[in-house]
Amino acid sequence: MIKIIKLISGVEVAGELTKEDEYGIILKYPLQLNYKYYMSSYPSVNLSKYMMFAGDDEIHFPYATIINMVDPRSAFEEYYVKAVAETKSELDIMIDRQLTDMVESTVITKDEMLAALLEAMPTPDLVN
Repeated sequence: MIKIIKLISGVEVAGELTKEDEYGIILKYPLQLNYKYYMSSYPSVNLSKYMMFAGDDEIHFPYATIINMVDPRSAFEEYYVKAVAETKSELDIMIDRQLTDMVESTVITKDEMLAALLEAMPTPDLVN
């Protein structure tokens, strides 16, 4: 069952409610709602991952952080399902690839590090 929650921070999050107990709720695939106002009073909305680098697809939200929880409109539920599918198939793969590339490109040997430090050191002008 898809729910939309509003947090005390003002952030709105949509997700699949997988558990509710006396401590809070767990949402699977939580996506943050982002509103943009352009040249009209009607907002444009997009969804982004609530925690971009989270290793787990389920996030716990304590009741103390939640102002309200509602059922979405059916059109929004369809939009959410498509956004989750896109996130899982494209965005997560792209993020993992970028993070891997960043780690691999920043790994340098001690000799390379020493050479870079020596190059960065100021040298006095040599007189012939």
